[in-house]
Amino acid sequence: MIHKKQNILIRIYYEDTDSLGLVYYANYLRYFERARTEFFRSMGYELNYITDILKIYFVVRSCNLKFISPARFNDEIEVISRIKSLKKEIIQFDQKIELGGKLLVKSIINLACISQTGRAIILPNEIYVNLKKISD
Repeated sequence: MIHKKQNILIRIYYEDTDSLGLVYYANYLRYFERARTEFFRSMGYELNYITDILKIYFVVRSCNLKFISPARFNDEIEVISRIKSLKKEIIQFDQKIELGGKLLVKSIINLACISQTGRAIILPNEIYVNLKKISD
């Protein structure tokens, strides 16, 4: 069954934190990236299949993050991902990070589709149709 949103849990390790024991801000981008990878996997699309066989690549075109409250060493955060809008050449993700239901970080991340040469391309129809079924 395909779900409109994908949730993953991530444990915060010492290596993720700054000298105060708070998650270093750039690491939230890494968590969002992991969650998007799992989002595609949950739909049956391994990213290496998309890149190696279909020859398309997703790159971050833009991102907007709002930091509300920090995660700390040893927290187990939940990264929640859903597609906010979809065009044939842009996938817009609405992602957030929560701890025990409390919002820590929210983001809007736009992914562009490009070829191996870096040229903008559109999503293959099969992927577009499947993503359209679950986009808002």
